[in-house]
Amino acid sequence: VKEHTEILRKFGVDVSGLDSMGFVKFDLGSKPAELSDMELTRRFIKSTEEKVLQLDGLVTYDGETDIVIDAVVVRVPITRIGFRGRFSVLLRPLVGEKPIIAGAQIFFLDVPDIDYEFSVEGAGTAL
Repeated sequence: VKEHTEILRKFGVDVSGLDSMGFVKFDLGSKPAELSDMELTRRFIKSTEEKVLQLDGLVTYDGETDIVIDAVVVRVPITRIGFRGRFSVLLRPLVGEKPIIAGAQIFFLDVPDIDYEFSVEGAGTAL
């Protein structure tokens, strides 16, 4: 969190209090995400004259987690998280020898639906 707040601060974003937050634990558990509606296409990006492979699909995950965020005076355990959304993986650049693909970009095409359960511990507060 601290590294990311420095980047946001450079762009003028008010990050008051965020630089003192951090993950104590981060475990999504053993349940795998479900992938469906997969489509692989080969594209040519004119601006960079680059050949890319694009893999689009739907990802769905809903599972018990062991995530704990330390937020200054409270700890926030997240016990379950779920999300569903369309994602894309760009495999590029394509090179003429093994490993064939030099890098990958992974991102959601739209804002995913996210659901979670948490409690707050500390400062005499519990939810």
